[in-house]
Amino acid sequence: MLFTDRDFVTIDDIVAIDPDVAEVSSVENIPTEGDGSFCHQAIEEAANTIMEYMQNFGYYFGASAVTQQVYLFPTYDSTPPARITLNQIVVDSDNTTYWSPLKRWVVYLALRNFYQIVSNRKIDDKYDKKLQQIQKDIDNKYFPAFKSAGVPVAYTPIDCPGSKYTINSGIWNNANVTTTSGGTAAAGDYDVAITWVNTVGESGPSETSSIHVDANNVLTVSIASLNPPGMTTTSTDNQSPDTESTPTLYWNIYAGVTDGPLYFQAQVSIANKTYTFSGAPVNFGTLVGRGQTRDVEMTMLNSFFRG
Repeated sequence: MLFTDRDFVTIDDIVAIDPDVAEVSSVENIPTEGDGSFCHQAIEEAANTIMEYMQNFGYYFGASAVTQQVYLFPTYDSTPPARITLNQIVVDSDNTTYWSPLKRWVVYLALRNFYQIVSNRKIDDKYDKKLQQIQKDIDNKYFPAFKSAGVPVAYTPIDCPGSKYTINSGIWNNANVTTTSGGTAAAGDYDVAITWVNTVGESGPSETSSIHVDANNVLTVSIASLNPPGMTTTSTDNQSPDTESTPTLYWNIYAGVTDGPLYFQAQVSIANKTYTFSGAPVNFGTLVGRGQTRDVEMTMLNSFFRG
């Protein structure tokens, strides 16, 4: 999953760290989802912090090191572009389901935000001690661990279908999955997700859409409301930002019984905006993946740039 695909910290993640949050958020009527939630605000804070560090020594092009122009030509803009964009940042660990240092840091930012909200509502504040300890853990343990590991970056990111925080990615929701009369399949409840595919690889999955299919009906999936990404591969010669277009070629469909695993169902040419199943989704085979892994982990520099 890429940083901009969706809110990658949820209330379930917070409760896994501190089970008391579920009850307290309910009693105090604290939003746990959406743009006003403490989870979303933590992700925005993390984004700003990362980009602040990535601002130092800019003019980073793709896989190249810091360009020579920064040092040789001091007349360049004193506020150069950041070395990466947010949608290049990979959230997941490469080979395990363990939380990456990045995600664990952001989870603790969200937990701190939660107890700040609760603490501000209490006159006799029993949560202040916990709030202070969480902040110490962030400062002394989780942010240093993330900073030491580096920012996991994909050189040519593929935003997921309907990426929440990518401009003009389009819309993916339950309306993209409908039913069509035909076939002899039994009734069932299914979840569906899709991915984009190009010569670089496969994106992370879209949000899951759920639907009930009546007997003798089949699933139809549409991407008409989506805008497939056109990738840009950037020069690595340390001299110029030459680019090459890498368009989306296919979209993959994954489906499964509701709340169960999602299995690969079909690969469809990007020229085709709809796909209708010939029967019930298969419940075996290749499972949906998590998307791209990082190409490099970039150091977060403690430095000032002078123009």
